[in-house]
Amino acid sequence: MKASLGMAAGAAGSVVGTPAELALIRMTGDGRLPLKQRRNYKNVFDALFRVVKEEGVLSLWRGCAPTVMRAMVVNAAQLATYSQAKQLLLESKYVREGRLLVMKKYLEDDFLNCLYCKILICLLVVSHILLYV
Repeated sequence: MKASLGMAAGAAGSVVGTPAELALIRMTGDGRLPLKQRRNYKNVFDALFRVVKEEGVLSLWRGCAPTVMRAMVVNAAQLATYSQAKQLLLESKYVREGRLLVMKKYLEDDFLNCLYCKILICLLVVSHILLYV
């Protein structure tokens, strides 16, 4: 369930963000083109409006499928791992959840240690998965 929700969040986010990414890539690459081939976008909105006008609305999502697939894998791994790590840490009885997740026994004032544990577990899993994506 956690992985499915992560996949859905990744897909939705990447579909919404693809037009902005397209504008970013076009504007960044524009400076490398020869002078005659440059598009000379004024800003992001100019880039988006000109792409729609010159190439059509659907061209904003050109190349969207690989981005969606990658985002689904990354978010499924990241969100599911983070949530599962939190659940396991809470079940271990060494931490309690209040306003912040706090170590009970050893470092009661230093909530960051438990937070770092969750983040570390999540980063290890996600970075391992990204090697194959």
